[in-house]
Amino acid sequence: MASETIAPRYPSTPKARVLIADDSRIVRASITQHIRDRFEIREVTDGEAAWQAILLDASIRVVITDLTMPKVDGFELLTRVRSSKVQRIRELPVIVISGEDEVAERERAASMGATDFIQKGAGAAELISRLEVLVKLAATREALQESQASLESARTVDPDTELLNLPFFDKQVEKLISFARRNLTDVAVICVRVELSMPKSETW
Repeated sequence: MASETIAPRYPSTPKARVLIADDSRIVRASITQHIRDRFEIREVTDGEAAWQAILLDASIRVVITDLTMPKVDGFELLTRVRSSKVQRIRELPVIVISGEDEVAERERAASMGATDFIQKGAGAAELISRLEVLVKLAATREALQESQASLESARTVDPDTELLNLPFFDKQVEKLISFARRNLTDVAVICVRVELSMPKSETW
C-alpha cells in the first residue's frame, strides 16, 4: 500500500492592511479589485473617517487617499498625519490619488509630505509594486525602532539592582503629565519607597 506524504502546514503571513480614502465608490472598488489578493483593505468615504481610522487602527500600513473629499480633504488629512505627535502616524506612508492634469495639486501634496502618487485608473501591477515597496520600508523602520527601544531599555535598568533607574521614571512621569495636559485628564501617581543599599549619588 503506497504511503502518502503530507506536507507540513505553516501559518500564512498576515496581509498588510491598506486604508483607501475616497468618496467615489467606483474608485474605491477599482483599487480594491486590483490589490485585494495581496493586501487587507479598509475603506472610508471622507478624510475625517480616514483620520479616525488612522488614530484607532494601528495595523494600517499604508494610506491611499484622494485629495478632494467631504468633511476633511486630502490636504488636511496629510497635515494631520505629518504633524501628529504619534510616531507611528507621523511616519505612515501616504499615497495620493491624482488626475494626470493635476500638476499643482501634486506639487502641493508633495510639499506637505505625500509619500507617492498614483493616477486614477492605475493598473494592478503598478499599485501592488508601489504598495509592497512601502510596506517593506515601513516594516524595516519598525524593526529599527524596536531595536533602538531595546537598547534604550537596557540603559534604563540599574545593573546592581536590576530595577528601572530614576531617570527612566522621571521620563515616564513627564510623558504622562504631558499626555494628561493635552487630553485634559487626570494623572494618579503612587510612590512606594524601597529601602536599598545605594551610593549617596544614587539616592532618591
